[in-house]
Amino acid sequence: MNGSNRIFYGWWILLAATIGLAVSPAPIAFYSIGVLMQPLSEAYGWSRSEISLAATLLTAAIVLTTPVIGILVDRIGPKKVLIPSMLGFALSLFALSFAASLSTFHILYFFMGVLCAGANSLAYMRLLSYWFDRRRGLVVGIATAGMGLGFTIVPGFTQYLVDQGGAGSAYIGLGLLVLCAGVPVVSLIVRDTPEQCGLAVDGGEVSDAPEGDTIVTGISSAQAVRLPQFWIITGILTLGTGTIYSLALHLVSIVRIIEPDSNMPILAASIIGIMMIIGRLLAGYIYDRVYVPWVTAGIFISAVAGTLLLATGMPGYWIIAASILIGLSSGAESDALAILVGRYFGLLAYGKIYGHIFCASLIGISVFPYILGLGYDHFGNYTEVLYICASLFGLSVILSFSLGPHPEKFD
Repeated sequence: MNGSNRIFYGWWILLAATIGLAVSPAPIAFYSIGVLMQPLSEAYGWSRSEISLAATLLTAAIVLTTPVIGILVDRIGPKKVLIPSMLGFALSLFALSFAASLSTFHILYFFMGVLCAGANSLAYMRLLSYWFDRRRGLVVGIATAGMGLGFTIVPGFTQYLVDQGGAGSAYIGLGLLVLCAGVPVVSLIVRDTPEQCGLAVDGGEVSDAPEGDTIVTGISSAQAVRLPQFWIITGILTLGTGTIYSLALHLVSIVRIIEPDSNMPILAASIIGIMMIIGRLLAGYIYDRVYVPWVTAGIFISAVAGTLLLATGMPGYWIIAASILIGLSSGAESDALAILVGRYFGLLAYGKIYGHIFCASLIGISVFPYILGLGYDHFGNYTEVLYICASLFGLSVILSFSLGPHPEKFD
């Protein structure tokens, strides 16, 4: 409150981040492919692995671009990175509505990855870390719940657009969603630091430090990469995030095999989106109160259970149960990256360190969906690859328990 009855402006920053993440590349560009896979295959005769390759190219482009984004966010601030990236993202989606050949489709997804990299979670997490400290876990959970909201809305919204006018109409509608919902909110509300509004972190009293100075603690990226925790966190997020997003991308297709003549595929996808919201809020709240490695391990234990349920091929409520468990973990894993980087390495080089680990996780996201598509093309079902996915989640659990305590000076 900062000595007055006004609402702390950081809560408006949180609102903008939540809306921005709802229309970020993960739910809009990546998750929509799962719904668009069958319409595109029927319209153009492309295989599932060929369509899944678009997700690989999208994330590969983001991997190449994110290190630069991390440096820019640290140097010029999140807002100047977010706005042009969101505009480029929307224009890329519009361009995809005209893609009629597989090569054009793949090229546009790659260039979309380059243009939209700055609209990913990195900039928002850096922004929130400047505005909040004591309640950072909860705030990150609320913000990333916005991404869960996007995952909830996008399947039904995309399917509606496909039913009305095909895949081309879906891409136009998704582009308009970014342009009309995300860009104005970020442009009008976001301020990079509390000092720009004459405020202090968490809404406390402004210190006597010179105006514009923001005191941050932490270590450099060069120091971080020499610590075992950096590589453990990188392994956790590469395996866990890559596998989670692979399941999210193929979920509609997996459930269509189990229940081909029902609405269960779209329902399962929407349940995952809803549980992402709950998982991110719950994880954010718990991260502020419970030993960090235990929370991270719990996230992936939920994923193991959900994946094994899905692998059994049992219909009805078993699909719903699997979607709930996978959704909880897929919501919380993005909280894990933001919290782990801040707690283990501090804020001094937050953007750059976050960017390095985020890139590694994107390598998993880029490779694993394609492998799942190849697995289906080879076996004619998803059972074998689902058991492999459960094993990879198990490795993330083991790595989480090996992290050890984080430095108290970065709390």
